[in-house]
Amino acid sequence: MRPACLQEAVPLAVLLCSSDRSSAFIAQAPAAVSSGGCSSTSICSGALVQPQQQATVLHHLDWRHRPGRNARHVVFLERADRDKAFELLETYIERESDAGEREDYDRIRGLVPHMRKRLWKASSREQEDATEQLGMDDFQFATKEYIPNLKSRPWWEPEVFPWAQQLEEASPIIQEEYRALRAQEASDSQFKNSKEGGYTSQGWTHIPLVNAREPAEMYEAQRAHFPKTLKVLEDLGILRDARAVLIGRQQPMSGIKTHSDGSNVIITCHLGLDVPGDEECLMWVGVNMESRAWRNNKLLCMDTSYLHWTRNNTEKERIILLVMVWHPDITPKEQRVLEYLDSLIRSAAAGKPLPLQPPTPVEGDV
Repeated sequence: MRPACLQEAVPLAVLLCSSDRSSAFIAQAPAAVSSGGCSSTSICSGALVQPQQQATVLHHLDWRHRPGRNARHVVFLERADRDKAFELLETYIERESDAGEREDYDRIRGLVPHMRKRLWKASSREQEDATEQLGMDDFQFATKEYIPNLKSRPWWEPEVFPWAQQLEEASPIIQEEYRALRAQEASDSQFKNSKEGGYTSQGWTHIPLVNAREPAEMYEAQRAHFPKTLKVLEDLGILRDARAVLIGRQQPMSGIKTHSDGSNVIITCHLGLDVPGDEECLMWVGVNMESRAWRNNKLLCMDTSYLHWTRNNTEKERIILLVMVWHPDITPKEQRVLEYLDSLIRSAAAGKPLPLQPPTPVEGDV
């Protein structure tokens, strides 16, 4: 039940808490809402929380108190495994630097100290110190990957991507294939459920089409229903840069809880395929809790290292095409380093031998 103190507009102050950066942002409303024992060191901004923003405030409060929030998207390694992985990574960076232009790798070197702290079972204070030194924006929590000095903003205009307009124009092709799938009796079997209890577990399912970490054959059954969609993505050059592509479904009267995807090297774009209502399917991102509505045949692009959450306040499903691509400023050389780091982490976490160089793309993979 909504607290009585949030029935009307109430004062809001964003507080920087001394104990933990990832619990830094709470609503300073009456004690019934803001109690939690967080000692503030400074007030960053102030405003009034209007009734339409109240749900957002409650989501942030819920996220603040959720256990394990700092560890989301982080695979913790034993110290020896971590040190060996980063020894190989730094050797690769230095070898490539010596073979080319050293400045091409200056920015990616900034990732190393952050990830060293994040991937070892270090104390939360040590992890927070590493994060603070990187100068992330407010409400940005890149716990998985963070490269300093990238352009950083919660919302990105689709025009940044040269393929944006053509992808929007191709919406009818994707919609037709999705409707054909849904007309089949067993279409629900193609959707994957999120992990029970996770922030996406309430009403969110998806059809995976591409995952850069996995061979295309893993999703052969799903991809068979979307040959024209995949051809469009290939022709527009999107598959070359895509880290993931999926069809996302949000059930009626549900939403994804406040979270960060943990990486500032990826931009996530949503293409509206079947969006009910006008202003009733919304996404909130970043510092000012700015909301934007999905539209059929239109893209929304955002940096999901910022806190964000969604809501479908209709009685119908909301369907989107989700495409995760590299940040526009990430260079091919930096992409290669990030791919190598990912393969090192996954191998170490699985107890497998660490690769001595980045993986070689397999034909048919992204």
